[in-house]
Amino acid sequence: MKHIILTLSLLLVISAGCKKKLVIEAPACIKAKIAQIVYAQDSYVGQVDEYIFKNKKVYAFKDSGIADGQTPIYDENCNQVCALGGLLGTMMCDGENFNNAVFVRTVWKR
Repeated sequence: MKHIILTLSLLLVISAGCKKKLVIEAPACIKAKIAQIVYAQDSYVGQVDEYIFKNKKVYAFKDSGIADGQTPIYDENCNQVCALGGLLGTMMCDGENFNNAVFVRTVWKR
């Protein structure tokens, strides 16, 4: 796992020299997930936001306006905590309404 994260981080740094420099302040596994999104041509994720939810940092991988799309929420170790939205528009996450989360910042935006 560490090799994958290191490889993706290295690819991110190398390719950033060819394009606009991409600086992301987030845990390594979140950076790796963002790197996968940046280089995937078919990715629907358009933005990653950081929140405080249940006294922990979490990251929302928001779609780019896909109808009925879900927003997966990951903790700092890249464990999926829940998925918001979707066909039913659920805002419940790990037994609590995600509307109680406190927005911290946008980590990355396409």
